Amino acid sequence: MEDTVAWHFDPKGVFSVKSAYHVIEEKEVQSKAKQREAELEQAVRLAKNSLPWRKNIQRRGMQIDTRCSVCWRLEDGGHCFVKCKFVKHCWLAMDLGGVRTKPLSALSAVQMVAMVLDLHGVENLTLLWAWWEARNKANCGEQKRSTAEVIHKAALLVQDANFLKKEGTCHPNRVSPRWKPPPTNKLKINCDGAYIDSMKTGGWGFVVRDHVGHGVLAGAGRLEGVADALSVECHACLAAPEKIAEKPL
Repeated sequence: MEDTVAWHFDPKGVFSVKSAYHVIEEKEVQSKAKQREAELEQAVRLAKNSLPWRKNIQRRGMQIDTRCSVCWRLEDGGHCFVKCKFVKHCWLAMDLGGVRTKPLSALSAVQMVAMVLDLHGVENLTLLWAWWEARNKANCGEQKRSTAEVIHKAALLVQDANFLKKEGTCHPNRVSPRWKPPPTNKLKINCDGAYIDSMKTGGWGFVVRDHVGHGVLAGAGRLEGVADALSVECHACLAAPEKIAEKPL
């Protein structure tokens, strides 16, 4: 088999162990960033009630057993992430039992996600992801993961989130990508959040633009008593769909 280049050279055209290390480090950061994006996307899909749990699949016309593949009770969003007796054990094992009971009074999926993220945003988001992954494994007929395995996965994801936060402070001059327009006759939502750790406050904002960059809808707001930056970002992601639902474009 012919040899291939494993790592790129540095900007000066020189290959070294140091340059290879930087390439590996950058790949690790990119991988963790993609995981965080996936966690945020899952929270948005949960708020939109569009995750493929069994009741949703049945509503789309497929004849399917609507029982939870873990505990064999009827599965919807509230059951999967809050009411299932096995996910209860995970919330309690992470000392988040009080957080789990908050969304039981939610009147909508959006409200449920907002309640879950109000406290311990990073821990809650990673637990939701770790549990959804475990649920999918059981749904495919694989062995059910134990509570210890689920919370271990969540703990690793929390470490990754903290690592990304540290990386962000270490590279203040990193250039952000330019805005790219959506396809013709499509709209694009951009959102962001800001967080002040010392005051536990934050702010969010979003803008909806068409393919030529014209603003169609925008919004902004302030948040009090939020747990971390990730919670603010999740609120920013949820704000745009909420406003669009109130005022269809």
